[in-house]
Amino acid sequence: MGMVHNGELGERRRGSRLRATIVAVVLVPTLGMLGGALALLAVGRASTSAERSVAHHTNVQASLQRVLGLLVDAETGVRGYAATGDRRFLPQSDRARAALPAALETFRRAATGHADDPPPGEVAALIGLARRELAELALVQRTGPAAPRAERVQAAMRGKATMDSVRDLVAGIAARDQQGIARHRADQRRLDRTAVILTIAVAALALAGGVGVATFVTRRVVRRLARVRENAYRLARDEPPLPAPGGPDDEISALDRSLVEAGTLIARQRAKLDLSLGLGGISLWELGDDGRMLDVRPPQAVTGGDLDAALGYLHADDREGIIATLASVFATGEPADFEARLAADHDQWLHTRITRVARPDGGYAAVGVSMDVTARKQAAAASRENERYAAAEAVARVEARGRHNALLISSAGEGIFAVGADGHLTSANPAAARMLGYEVSDLIGCDVHELLHHSYGNGTPYPPHLCPILATLRTGDGRRVEGEVFWRRDGTRLPIEYSAFPLTDDGRTRGVVVTFVDASKRTALRTELDAEAERLRQAIRDGELVLHYQPKIDLTTGGCEAVEALVRWQRGPRLVPPDDFIPLAEATGVVHELSEWVMTEAVRQAAAWRASDAALRVAVNLSPLSLRDDRMVEHLAATAAQAGVPPSLIEVEITESALAEDTDVLLSNLARFRAMGVRTAIDDFGTGFASLAYLKHLPVTSIKIDKSFVMNMPKDRRDQAIVAAVVYMAHSLGLKVVAEGVEEDVVVRLLGHADCDLGQGYLWSRPLPSADLERWLLARS
Repeated sequence: MGMVHNGELGERRRGSRLRATIVAVVLVPTLGMLGGALALLAVGRASTSAERSVAHHTNVQASLQRVLGLLVDAETGVRGYAATGDRRFLPQSDRARAALPAALETFRRAATGHADDPPPGEVAALIGLARRELAELALVQRTGPAAPRAERVQAAMRGKATMDSVRDLVAGIAARDQQGIARHRADQRRLDRTAVILTIAVAALALAGGVGVATFVTRRVVRRLARVRENAYRLARDEPPLPAPGGPDDEISALDRSLVEAGTLIARQRAKLDLSLGLGGISLWELGDDGRMLDVRPPQAVTGGDLDAALGYLHADDREGIIATLASVFATGEPADFEARLAADHDQWLHTRITRVARPDGGYAAVGVSMDVTARKQAAAASRENERYAAAEAVARVEARGRHNALLISSAGEGIFAVGADGHLTSANPAAARMLGYEVSDLIGCDVHELLHHSYGNGTPYPPHLCPILATLRTGDGRRVEGEVFWRRDGTRLPIEYSAFPLTDDGRTRGVVVTFVDASKRTALRTELDAEAERLRQAIRDGELVLHYQPKIDLTTGGCEAVEALVRWQRGPRLVPPDDFIPLAEATGVVHELSEWVMTEAVRQAAAWRASDAALRVAVNLSPLSLRDDRMVEHLAATAAQAGVPPSLIEVEITESALAEDTDVLLSNLARFRAMGVRTAIDDFGTGFASLAYLKHLPVTSIKIDKSFVMNMPKDRRDQAIVAAVVYMAHSLGLKVVAEGVEEDVVVRLLGHADCDLGQGYLWSRPLPSADLERWLLARS
């Protein structure tokens, strides 16, 4: 029994020693660590409190210096204005005074609620003095620049005492804050030393009693925290995070899974962004001030990590300008734009907007947004080309409907040129080129102001913004000018008289047509024209004009249905064709007398044929100038009534180009002819500018297809198609069709296939005097 008792006692003693060892090795260090941790917590709180006090005093100091700086800015601006009267000092003062109430409120909030704050009386006093200084500065500013300088300076100095008081009060508060900062920082250093000592003690206890626990934490917790940190870094570097491993379901694992999920979501969003940018032709990029490419979206937009690699994608001629733009953005911080071509395709353009942003490391980066603007460039180029085409077409239209200027253009050298919306010449006639000393091809595309050196009469050049031609382009107002100068290619002066006509479309000025003459030759030209016009008038009075008649053949029956009256001038032994004197008549006003004579003679001849049972319809060509004269309708009505000729035996032909003028009087007179029973026809159809939609509203009975389409029908299927289409269109509108210029039997067959109604041309007969025509008709019968 004694032995058993002693053995049990030994076991109990060994157990007690083990428990004591466990308590000594684990519990005591653990309690020591716990006590040290509590002490560290207390020291940490005290250190945090000291740090907050330092931050508080620093905030008070900053708000105080802000108030003082704004007061100084306000005082400097107003005193500068008071001393010089220069209002450029005032914006700085106005900005400072506008910001001062908010700064005072910030200071008041910062300087209250803390044990070490300045006395409330000082805070209130400083705010009151600042407001007083503002009031005095406002009074000085209202003194105005009209007051004498001495008075303004004296007024500015009245606020000096207030400003000195502000400075003294600010200095006192700042000094106390500095003392508070120094005191709290000393406390903080003392607490930091205490924290170091406690940390060492806790570490020693941890090493003595918790080596196993520390090892476990290192292996199980710290490693997992390092993994979380690595995933956070990967997200920051735009790299995919490491996949989350298995392990206990705790806060660290949840944080790690959240980072992995965030990485997946960010990658998905970036893929969507890259896809959207790619579809939209947009790229985003970020360039550091050290020339490194920090980010590019989509990633395939630029390969290479620096500026040189990025510039390699752009056209060599554009790189210098891009580098200069980047340098300006980095230097000034002002956003900028540039456009550049791609090196691989000179016709592809990028527009880029660059903005400077601050980097976390203290440097700068340029963030750019680039967009493909090739389509916009192409559209703009097409628009400019359309404008030039429209201007050139307008010049052709002016020349076509301005037959009354033909003699001036050919004989006297009147120049015509057109200017597009960009101020460059789009077309010119040979006379313009000849007068200026150029070839026509030399003028096209030239800047009108630089080309002509447009000047006043004394030779002083117009500034571009005062040039009358460019003014017409800007305002759309036409003008006629005399006594000015263009300059020839050889540098000699060309005194000119000119007119500028705006070309408009949908209310917008698309260009300008300019007609000009050599003013030095104008008088001699007018004298010559007047003399020639008088000779033509005398020829009308003396009966030197005659009418020749060309038959119009019905393509179905082969009979002569009508004739066209064509005027000739029997000038001595020479028979002058109409193209040689009708422009003269139109330019000098003789055309009205000429038209009345032709109309009278045609009606007389129609009456004679009707009396001999050969009732032929007679077609008369009327100048647009004559057709716009109301008297011509009255003259035809009176002449037909006097001769006893039904108006249906008379037909009036007018060229298609005349209809482009679309004057109310012209259309009204055509309608009056139709109301009388007179037939009306459009001559030379296909060479002018009358649209098909416009044609259906015209009071006409037939159209005459121009010979340029008819004569080429055997050789050109396109002309055959055009003629067939015109015939079909005319018949659909209830109009008859006459084909001019028929000279071959094959043309007759082709016109028959197209269902054309009438033909006219040398195949049947040239224009003949009335007696010869009667014999021709007799022979055919």
